[in-house]
Amino acid sequence: MSTSHASTVSGDVSGRRDAARALLQQPIVTAASERETFDLVRRHAPALKSMFADRLGYRLVVEPTFARLIKAPLEPTSPHRALRHADGTEFGAITYACLALVCAALLEPGTGERVSVDDLLEQVRADARENGIVFGDPVSEERNLAAALRVLEEWGVIAESGHGDEVSGDEVRGDEPHLDVHRDLLSQLLDTPLHGMPGPAAALTRHEHEPAALRLYRRLVEDPFVARDELDDESATILARDRHELARMLENDFGLVLEVRAEGALAYDPAGVLTDEAFPGSAP
Repeated sequence: MSTSHASTVSGDVSGRRDAARALLQQPIVTAASERETFDLVRRHAPALKSMFADRLGYRLVVEPTFARLIKAPLEPTSPHRALRHADGTEFGAITYACLALVCAALLEPGTGERVSVDDLLEQVRADARENGIVFGDPVSEERNLAAALRVLEEWGVIAESGHGDEVSGDEVRGDEPHLDVHRDLLSQLLDTPLHGMPGPAAALTRHEHEPAALRLYRRLVEDPFVARDELDDESATILARDRHELARMLENDFGLVLEVRAEGALAYDPAGVLTDEAFPGSAP
């Protein structure tokens, strides 16, 4: 193998790994906000799609303007990674309900790629009343709706477009704030349509019968620590038998280092970017 070819192969592996790491950190990457990362993901899209699907059971969608890594539900013992308000507090049930209602309103048939904020919020409030959802006092309602809109803006689903020049009846509505809606990305926020599901639990149980090797690898990637006594017998056997192969895969795929001990295993990031907790930890 020539030096130049070896350098190219090494660069391809490094670039694919960097793209995979970026998607783990940020499952939605848009060309508008993260051009360099988006171009890297597009360049390695075939290899990334195959790796995420085969090893983690994740689906990677890459379109001309965005990339979306759609993850499978994690184990109940996995870390709790909630969405957060601007002040750092976690979303509560009502805020998540606001987010779902905003998405539903944006997906309403007939909704275009540009919407009035006032009309959107009016639809959200109407849907909330119809479904018996109470937002609370006006201050809480405003805070929760603002948080939902902020998250969608951060994801690249909506963007402020200033004031409109629309005509409604006999009234020119040129003073209302409007939003541009990235409808293609909006439709990819969930991995499957909810209207065909019998209930919320169905979204979590669809992955129960996946191969043990896939579930184990997913836990090693997503969890800061996997306790041995939390593993089923098949997963524990795979960890003991294939630990060296798992270590190689984790290093090649994501730059993670696998540590296996009597208590369990963890795959940590020496760069400290993907790991939730510093490892090794500081002594008490």
